[in-house]
Amino acid sequence: MMDKNDNTGSQIAMSQMQDLFEAMQLGVAVFDADQRLTIVSDTFRKLVSFANFEINNGMSLRDLYTGLASSGAFGTGVVDDIVTAHLVSRSGNDPEEILTSPENSLLQIKRYSLQSGGLCAVLRDVTEERATQEQLWQASKLDAIGRLTGGVAHDFNNVLAVIFGNLELLKEATEAPALHRMVDSSMAAAERGAKLTHRLLAFARKQPLSPEVVCPGQALRDLVPMLRSLLGENIEVELISDAGIWPIEVDRNQLDNVLINIAINARDAMSGGGKLTIEALNARVDDHYAKTAEIDRGQYVCIACSDTGTGMAKPIVEKAFEPFFTTKDISMGTGLGLAMAHGFVKQSKGHIKIYSELGEGTVVKIYLPRALSVSAGSSELEHVSVGSICETFVVLLVEDDSAIRETVQAQLESAGYSVISAWDAGSALELHNSNAIDLLLTDVVLPGEFNGKQLAEKLTELQPSLPVVFMSGYTENAIIHHGRLDKGVTLLQKPFRKSDLLQTLSDALSL
Repeated sequence: MMDKNDNTGSQIAMSQMQDLFEAMQLGVAVFDADQRLTIVSDTFRKLVSFANFEINNGMSLRDLYTGLASSGAFGTGVVDDIVTAHLVSRSGNDPEEILTSPENSLLQIKRYSLQSGGLCAVLRDVTEERATQEQLWQASKLDAIGRLTGGVAHDFNNVLAVIFGNLELLKEATEAPALHRMVDSSMAAAERGAKLTHRLLAFARKQPLSPEVVCPGQALRDLVPMLRSLLGENIEVELISDAGIWPIEVDRNQLDNVLINIAINARDAMSGGGKLTIEALNARVDDHYAKTAEIDRGQYVCIACSDTGTGMAKPIVEKAFEPFFTTKDISMGTGLGLAMAHGFVKQSKGHIKIYSELGEGTVVKIYLPRALSVSAGSSELEHVSVGSICETFVVLLVEDDSAIRETVQAQLESAGYSVISAWDAGSALELHNSNAIDLLLTDVVLPGEFNGKQLAEKLTELQPSLPVVFMSGYTENAIIHHGRLDKGVTLLQKPFRKSDLLQTLSDALSL
């Protein structure tokens, strides 16, 4: 027979435990050795308030789980497994279970076996935690795909550089109309390949950006007439822009491309007509949202594009930013539009989010950081005619890929330049010491001790007025940091046309 004082002490201890659980806001239910409920916290009751039954002291473990199961949280088979597992083995901790309530909340329940033979069940809401984990997993997946995509695009750019160069040289070397048509057809295919690699690099966040301070309201007003023409008469385009919208520092051309891609997707979702609303407003990102969106807290401009189309189901939304994922017919696109938008926005230190439901339309929100300083506009330089200057200049060409080196050298020599070439920085230094050089044209990534930037620094120490033009098919290198070209750097992005090559060198030599 239990002593009265022992019983009183036990009740006091249980009361103190109850107070502790309430102070810690823990969802706790404690069962004795006979599997009867002795303590239940208010937080536990609130978390299972969706269940239409009353929780009472003395309730059995099975009755509690069966009551929860009757609410639709989980099946009776799970209840039997949980209870049986505990009754068979009362040592150690049972694994956690994740329960989905009728309100679509995720509840985590962990069960701990007590030395007394009883059981302690700890319940907590992990809905937000699991959503954050899902977002982080999705971000890491896109990052991994981006690294692979960027590498493939870089190698493909080198291949295209050779194809472009040789096709142009072939066209110059023949006057046969039939061959010209074949070359033009091949050039058109190569152009499509170049656009594809450009989009892949955009998704991979590896395209070189040329940011400038932009007034978002004015940029959208300039773009809307083009969108109205592009979308057609059966789709209304409305622009809403608050007064006093903050300036942003962004690559204007790339921002326009992103908005055009979003508008095209909206058009395809409104085949019977509808409305596209583009809104710009100032926004502040707090610590909580910054953590889930993987951006810095602070001031942003939000550009929201809303359509009245068919909308998307959640599984489609979750995959929308993956490259080559599309719900459209193969003839209607590559599935790179939103992937490119995602890469550009992230590379611009912003955030992009899709909100959509079937039958309810779609909203795409783009957050871009506020520009804290306004840079002065630079004056445009007049282009100098290539033909009037190229014949007297000597170019030092440095490229480790022999096919690209030979092609570029042939292009320059056909235009009248004198070219000496090297495959690495060491050879280039030796050639510079024994030749009069007017311009350095170098790849950024070179084998050996020095890369292209370091080579340029050494040569400009010896020849301070030496113009330098860099070539690259990839942006993770010495002349681009955080997706932006270093100040004063001239870059030819592979693959390039002969006309682009000659014009860039002409501009560099005229400075």
